[in-house]
Amino acid sequence: LEYNYVENVEIMREPFRKSHISLVREMKAEGKIIMGGAHKDMKGAHIIFNDERSLDEFVEADPYVLNNIVTSFEKKEWTVVVD
Repeated sequence: LEYNYVENVEIMREPFRKSHISLVREMKAEGKIIMGGAHKDMKGAHIIFNDERSLDEFVEADPYVLNNIVTSFEKKEWTVVVD
């Protein structure tokens, strides 16, 4: 999952950050998320999921999406070369 963020995301996300991180941790603990994080330039983020269903579940519940911190997102499939 690739996210694109609003300008000034560090400020704009603050009211929703705790809930967003909580959802990430919950889904990571359930084995649905492998890893994720924001880009260094803070223009977006990537989150890697075990399956598309988990990705969809996350996007539907993510406070960043629900509160327009994410301006757009794209599902991207990838092939693991090294495990």
